[in-house]
Amino acid sequence: MNRRDVFPIIILLAAFAVFLSPVLFTHQVYFLQDITKFNHPWRVLTSEQLQRGQVPLWNPYALLGLPLLGNFQMGLFFPLSLFFLFFPFSQALGFYLMAACGAAAAGAYLWLRSLRLPPWACFGGAAAFAASGYCVSHMEFPNLLGAFIWMPSFFLFSESFFLFAIVSSFSFLSGYPLIWGGLTFCLFVLRWLWPRRKPLPALYVSMAAATFVALMISAAVLFPGFELSRQSARGTGLSLEESTNHALEPYELTSLIRPEITRRWAFSRQEPHEGVQRVVWEHEGTISTFTFHTRFIDPLEDAAGGKFTSWKSGYVGLAVTFLSMMGMAVIALRSPWRAVAFAGYAVLCVLLMLGRNFPISVWIWMHVVPLSYFRGPARLSYLMLALTVPLTAISIAAIGRMAGRRKAGAGALTMMAVAFAILAELMALGWRFSPTMPNDYYAEKGDMVDFLNRNLGADRYYQTTTQEAWPYLNRDDQSADFKKYREAIYRTNKRKLFGIGNVPFHLAAATGEYEALMPAASQRVLQEFKKEDKTKVVDQMRWADIRYLMDRRPILGTPLKDRGVHLWHIAQLAGPLSRSYWLPDSAHQALLGRFSDVPKDLPAIPWKYERAREDRFQASGIAGERGGADPSGGWLYVAEPYYPGWEAFVNGHLARTEPALDAFTMAQVPAGPVRVDFIYRPQSWRVGRWITVLTLCAIALVGFRKIEAL
Repeated sequence: MNRRDVFPIIILLAAFAVFLSPVLFTHQVYFLQDITKFNHPWRVLTSEQLQRGQVPLWNPYALLGLPLLGNFQMGLFFPLSLFFLFFPFSQALGFYLMAACGAAAAGAYLWLRSLRLPPWACFGGAAAFAASGYCVSHMEFPNLLGAFIWMPSFFLFSESFFLFAIVSSFSFLSGYPLIWGGLTFCLFVLRWLWPRRKPLPALYVSMAAATFVALMISAAVLFPGFELSRQSARGTGLSLEESTNHALEPYELTSLIRPEITRRWAFSRQEPHEGVQRVVWEHEGTISTFTFHTRFIDPLEDAAGGKFTSWKSGYVGLAVTFLSMMGMAVIALRSPWRAVAFAGYAVLCVLLMLGRNFPISVWIWMHVVPLSYFRGPARLSYLMLALTVPLTAISIAAIGRMAGRRKAGAGALTMMAVAFAILAELMALGWRFSPTMPNDYYAEKGDMVDFLNRNLGADRYYQTTTQEAWPYLNRDDQSADFKKYREAIYRTNKRKLFGIGNVPFHLAAATGEYEALMPAASQRVLQEFKKEDKTKVVDQMRWADIRYLMDRRPILGTPLKDRGVHLWHIAQLAGPLSRSYWLPDSAHQALLGRFSDVPKDLPAIPWKYERAREDRFQASGIAGERGGADPSGGWLYVAEPYYPGWEAFVNGHLARTEPALDAFTMAQVPAGPVRVDFIYRPQSWRVGRWITVLTLCAIALVGFRKIEAL
């Protein structure tokens, strides 16, 4: 890198500053998809705990309670996550995305420069990567974006052991290890096809060793995450149906060029049908009616109001597509066997993206075991960028050479023009890909939160509806009334606490669907509450400390008390409720049974329950029949997950715990007054953090010695 490289990189950074200007300079914020449902709650909860000097190990507010650090997607140790620690979320998100795009663009530029390509050819390749549809559409998924942006850096630093280990660990720690796995795969498949200084066997041994070191750097997250994976239903992989969901149809491969091509193709396959979408909105005493006419079903329409469906938005544009094919031709003229290898890699990527929609693809997804842990074949479109980006830069360089032969000085200008054409096309395609909201969006509460803050206390609620049902949100209607309607819908959707939206308000829920990983035992318990017949659920609610059920429709035919409508229809379990109960020895066998079979007449006395902080709580009371005279020993039952790492101290002494009712915890207690303290201190975290610390110390020591030698 030299002074000639500074100007192209500055232009790229400036272009992304303009592209992200809505969230950088205009007090707006992205909110669709995982940002509202998961990323905002995770970032808020972890920042709160870190600011108190506490390691964020446990989340007691979702899915009955589950590991926080172990869910992988939190991104606690990812460097860009520091923005969320020091700035409000709405501001930090803009900084995070700008830094991510900058890292993507700079990494791609420097990788291509390492291939001895001209600066403006590298500029075009970097624009093809950092402004690609995959990058833009996954700004709604910050942890996926954080893992993906390091692809060029994998190739750039592949011959530098320690730099590659660090970059690889960044990708892993960003919060989506499956993307890290995909990047590692494409590096090992393609690296031998590019120039290198080391002998090939030595290079691959070095990359494998550096990958291992990257995992050791990540051990503080890897070990708790691996433990949760083993405890979850996904520990053995997904079913073929689930893993191959969100696969591209063969004709939808055109969305990798431009989504509009796919849309037009889809319309040409359909018979026109006049449809009417009518939206009636009652607001502040007035009624507004919006009517829209449609003729076709749009396979790329994002129901939530995005420009295109995110998983069908791996586009690279017409210019990059043409230049990639031209680059392949240039490679074929120089080295036919390399062109064949590149073509084979491209075919493999296409087969992976087709998933359930092509027989050979189905066979691959069925028999290649690691793929059973991936969900969404279309989301693997980023693998193609490892090919299209360098081929684009190679073809730009070839065009520049041809232009330079015809007229002196024309080569650089031609390359610059082509590179800017790529940037302009992709920026136009991605402009306002996702809608934005005013940055007070994440701070507001709403009627449901106010109700729960007043009435829930330390108990839980269960929300039967876990997925949005969007009304028609036509993003092309820019009328003032419809803009107000869209904003009202978005705010209402956020107030309904989908995903783990309850977490920032410290409201305990038994819901939180679509967490990637959750303990399988907790999942079995929560399946009971999804049954249509809510009569039996009433008998089970107290054993999970659930005070409120919430549904779209009134909850009828149960003894639950109707509490009216607060965005949801809410029904309350009457009577005293606690997270902890004392039971006599005679109830021990019943506690060993399944949650679905818990007896109605199980004798239980509520005990006092207090949570000191997220990863510790206590239960106290008098162990004895009816809490009166002649106390006898018995069992303490707590509606908290039985999970590795939780320790119980009965009157200050470490005690053994057992699983109760499938997913919960019980401990034997002596007669008389008892206080039981529960503390979450997982061995996976204690071992993992020391491996991380020792690995980083070893890297620092080796680096210091190298500097000293110089």
